[in-house]
Amino acid sequence: WEEAVKRVADGFRDAGERAAALVGGGTSNEEGWLVQRIVRAAGSSNVDCSPNAVDPGLLGELARSDHGAHLADLDHADAILVVGVDPLHEMPILDLRIRKAVRRSRAKLMVASERPTALDGGAEEAIRYAPGEAATFLQALAGALGAEGYDADGPFKEEAAAVAQTLREAPDQAIVWGERLWRSAGAVQALHACMHSLDMHKRIGPGLLEVPEDSNTRGLREVGCLPGAGPGLEPTDAGRGSARIKEGLAAHELGATLLVNSDPVRTHPDSEGWRRALSGSFVVAIASFEDESTKLANLVIPAETHAEKEGTVTHPEGRLQRVRRNVPLPEGMTAGWRFLDAVATELGVGVDAEAPADVFAALCAEVP
Repeated sequence: WEEAVKRVADGFRDAGERAAALVGGGTSNEEGWLVQRIVRAAGSSNVDCSPNAVDPGLLGELARSDHGAHLADLDHADAILVVGVDPLHEMPILDLRIRKAVRRSRAKLMVASERPTALDGGAEEAIRYAPGEAATFLQALAGALGAEGYDADGPFKEEAAAVAQTLREAPDQAIVWGERLWRSAGAVQALHACMHSLDMHKRIGPGLLEVPEDSNTRGLREVGCLPGAGPGLEPTDAGRGSARIKEGLAAHELGATLLVNSDPVRTHPDSEGWRRALSGSFVVAIASFEDESTKLANLVIPAETHAEKEGTVTHPEGRLQRVRRNVPLPEGMTAGWRFLDAVATELGVGVDAEAPADVFAALCAEVP
């Protein structure tokens, strides 16, 4: 373990501003915070936790408590708009809560997505748009709701008008949206404008609820695993997101790369591009199982499974959740947070933690 720690630390020290990291959903908040700390200690801001490029400023706005809805708010919603996501596949408990709201509370359900969803059968409106056209629909909806700077005209004029009328007439509304909306330029901005046009931020209950594509995406963003945003979504030096990290690796503009519970060859767009990019770089992978990306790594560090992990994660609605270890680690195994803290210590930014709680305390001290 000592040799592995030194090799990783030396690799990142040598790479400097050419270092990069990708963090996946099996990562705890504590581990994510340590990863971004390692990358930034090397002099880089090339760290990301999603294949989708997000706007940190807008993300910070959406993370405000008066902008977000909770799962329990769906039970009292009079109208629910689900856009850019099929909850059955990405967050099944949310699918059940929406169905319960429709069946028991008579909530009016509207669905807008690229392809049919499991909720279409119970929806009053089921709108289809082509891949990449989410922004076109949401901009039309913002225009129909009277948002400044948006026009209701366009290919979705009638559909947007019908959804806008239902939302306006409902005393309490909730909008459930998928992380993939970030892929459609202007979609999330239009969604934000819709929320303000309905004055959802001025009332308790109504709000937006993002459904991430991977677990703990919200937590990883908020502990600083984003290019251009540090812990607490505080602005930092601009860095490369996942797509530009791939380009930089392929062009040999980036050096050491750390993959923490992340398999970009499988989960990110352009699998072959990622395969080529990782093949010519110094790659360290921390993973529970062998995958397409670990096969290309120079060094593979075993990671705990969910049952062996301890720390915290963040629910999509913003609740902090404790993860407790249910089974002991195998003999000779080192916890992910302990290994990452050892690497950070080699780089002069460790916290010398004895437990995940120590890392969490250091994390909290850094978040504004």
